[in-house]
Amino acid sequence: MLALQTEQSELIKAHEALTAEKQQARDTVVILTKELSQLQGENAELKVETAKLNKQLIQTATKLASASVMPVMEKVVEEQVVIPVQEVVPAPQPASKPAEVALQGESEAQEEAEDEVLTINVAIMPQGDEFELELPAEISGMDIISELIDAEVLTEDMNFAINLKRTGEGIGGDETLKGIGVRNGDLIVIDTE
Repeated sequence: MLALQTEQSELIKAHEALTAEKQQARDTVVILTKELSQLQGENAELKVETAKLNKQLIQTATKLASASVMPVMEKVVEEQVVIPVQEVVPAPQPASKPAEVALQGESEAQEEAEDEVLTINVAIMPQGDEFELELPAEISGMDIISELIDAEVLTEDMNFAINLKRTGEGIGGDETLKGIGVRNGDLIVIDTE
């Protein structure tokens, strides 16, 4: 009988110890849940801050790219020579000359097109980040991705699909914005999934 009472007493002590451990585990779970909630809130704040910094970085990169285009355009304007109409006397030219003049006009038009800058919006999905960029019309899809990787908005290990929202048309790596008909104010969607 004494052995039975001793065993019962030990069982009661073991039960009390287990109950205390169970309560301690519950308290730990409550504390960890609160810490997790706090960390999730901090993570969300960091993501918002990162998105803001990325936007500023893109805007700065765009301004730098635009600034590098502007001196070239200013140089072209400075080098233009204006000849008064009274001094221009058309000279007779052989048949091959008009074709040369036409080709010169086309190359000048191409140079002007290369200097054209488009203001577009770029949305990164599924992150939902959106930026306004000023880009050369002749920039390719791959160059856009490279610029965004350099600006740490995208990473090299991501897959990319680039589409013009207005038309739904995809932009290939070698295709230029102008080549697929991108206009000022258009939205380019970059899907990273």
